[in-house]
Amino acid sequence: MKSFIAVLFLVVLLLAALLVIIAASIFRYAVVRRKKDVSVWKNYDSYKLKTKFEKYGSLIPDGMEWIRSMEPEEVFINSFDDMKLAAHIIEHPSPRGIFLMCHGFRSNPLLDFAGGGRKLYDSGFTLVLIDQRAHGDSDGKYITYGVRERLDVKSWCGYLERRYSGLPIVLYGISMGASTVLMASSSRLPECVCGIIADCGYTSPEDICVKVLKERFHLPKFPVYYLCRLLVRMFAGFDLGRAKVSDALRENRLPVLFVHGKEDAFVPYDMSIDNMKSCSACESFLFSSETAGHGLSYLEDTDGYNKAVEDFLEVCGIKR
Repeated sequence: MKSFIAVLFLVVLLLAALLVIIAASIFRYAVVRRKKDVSVWKNYDSYKLKTKFEKYGSLIPDGMEWIRSMEPEEVFINSFDDMKLAAHIIEHPSPRGIFLMCHGFRSNPLLDFAGGGRKLYDSGFTLVLIDQRAHGDSDGKYITYGVRERLDVKSWCGYLERRYSGLPIVLYGISMGASTVLMASSSRLPECVCGIIADCGYTSPEDICVKVLKERFHLPKFPVYYLCRLLVRMFAGFDLGRAKVSDALRENRLPVLFVHGKEDAFVPYDMSIDNMKSCSACESFLFSSETAGHGLSYLEDTDGYNKAVEDFLEVCGIKR
């Protein structure tokens, strides 16, 4: 009997150790900045596009080259927790307004806004391409899925209000950037912020983490997610379960344009529908592409996307 209990105890101990190792690996994958993460602005020549963009021809490479050719001004601000945050600004000579642009998880603004960036500039907008914390030229060790990034957006809005007094600001995010700007909507943003465009955003950090655990790693929510959440609180100092897009949108008063491809296999289309349902106190609109995967709506239906944005800008009070 004693030997059986000893064996059982050893098995339980080994299982617990295995779970901790798995949770620690997921923690590093999901939250910790990679050592090989380098600024695409400074290492552009070695940057390689994913094969999924090949079907769109030269649209993305040409868009990235255009952004670089504009020789954006690099600027820095300090975050609320005293980290250096970086952005690159393409100033329009006679702007209608400003687009504050937030890229996605482990991505960069050169890639994520290569598609529509030039169109927005040609339409009369100054582009502010930020590097989210723990990405590119910004400081930070941990990616927080919008929990802290939403406060960085508020800081950028304050900087832009001071620099471009009187110009309207539109918050524009893709993927994690979309959820970031949506969560920022409940903050006390400057009055010059007039609208939000959220392209394929998730409903909460917890929801997207649980989905990826299940579908990419084939791991259950219990106990793996809860162990990861504990590690995040212990080492990164934030709570994956704390911030929800729905909570922010119930307080939001700004109009929102949701964009989402129905073939999105990473952030489900239904997440934008759920986010839209939370807009009880603001106007909300939806542009969807039947064929677009994650973050590809602009590439799949460029004309439709551009029209949806221009129509939305009129709702925000920015005339053509």
